[in-house]
Amino acid sequence: MSESRCYKVMILPGDHIGPEIMNEVLPLFEMLSSKLDVSFQLMERRIGGNCLDLHHCPIQPETLQEAQGCDAILLGSVGGPKWDRGDSENRPETGILRLRRHLNLFANVRPAKVISESQLAFSSLKPERVEGVDIITLRENVGGIYFGPKVEPGPDAMVASDLCEYTREEVARLTRVAATLSLSLGGKEPLAIHSIDKANVMASSRLWRQVVKETIRSEFPQLEPKLSHHLVDSAAMVLAKEPRKLNGILLTENLFGDILSDLTSVIPGSLGLLGSAELSGAPIFQQGSESPRPKGVYQPVSGSAPDIAGKGIANPIGMFESFAMMCRWSLDLTRVADLIDEAIRTTLDRGECTIDAGGNLSTREAGQAIRRFVQDGLSG
Repeated sequence: MSESRCYKVMILPGDHIGPEIMNEVLPLFEMLSSKLDVSFQLMERRIGGNCLDLHHCPIQPETLQEAQGCDAILLGSVGGPKWDRGDSENRPETGILRLRRHLNLFANVRPAKVISESQLAFSSLKPERVEGVDIITLRENVGGIYFGPKVEPGPDAMVASDLCEYTREEVARLTRVAATLSLSLGGKEPLAIHSIDKANVMASSRLWRQVVKETIRSEFPQLEPKLSHHLVDSAAMVLAKEPRKLNGILLTENLFGDILSDLTSVIPGSLGLLGSAELSGAPIFQQGSESPRPKGVYQPVSGSAPDIAGKGIANPIGMFESFAMMCRWSLDLTRVADLIDEAIRTTLDRGECTIDAGGNLSTREAGQAIRRFVQDGLSG
């Protein structure tokens, strides 16, 4: 970099294994500051169950305001049986929903990729079905049933409802993100875009399909041959049987994306291997670009895993992958992101990982192995 840059990053460790895996990536900030011409201002705050315990809310209003001024937010995980009570406004997950809405993080990007051949033995599918899987679920993140008007059930309620509502612009802006990912990640051959809906039943899905078609046709005509449309139930069957047929980008609404991204996340063999990004706009892939980068929240997809919390066996790779995505898309540190990705691949190949991915290392030992590789790369 031509001049020193200070990045402001909010740290939200969350609940159960969240702080454990977060602790493994935090040393990277000091490492990068010592090796590169960058510095970091870190702000650690509470979210989820631990915020409910201390402040009686899943995220504090001042935390939302502070997040607005950050370059990126790194999130562990939230939730657990301890807090599965009360109304929807007082659950740990509501903290994430409020953060999404406050920062307008409308694009949720969840890659599910086979990084190392060692993963094949740990998938619930046959190795020949899993090999070569490379799917990115692009989920609309601030609309639909999650955020639509609700009729909450009372003690003697006979009915409750959640409205699934989308506008043209909400669908169009996510389609533009899908197009950007397709053109930027596909190299010479753009990635396929599989738009997922339930247009045979739902009016919102019929609008979804119509707007996706119109946006690609008018703004990205070169991608028309790459666009296909699938009903969500059919897509789920394909993912369970022949997932490679849906390699590329799954473009879908909030609820469908929540379900399908969980399905795709187990295909590579362990939930602990995968990171995700929630973005306020299309990512910028050009290093050194003067265009403002999107606001982003980066977190692993593993969840808080209360059953293994405190045992030292949680897989930190998803947290490292999230850190790499943050470096690539919000911090303009592409070289660092590449080094982390290579470190993950190398440690998996060597079996230097936790038990769920075929190794016998503890959370701390697995984190150390990845950090050593990154440090060697930065020093080389």
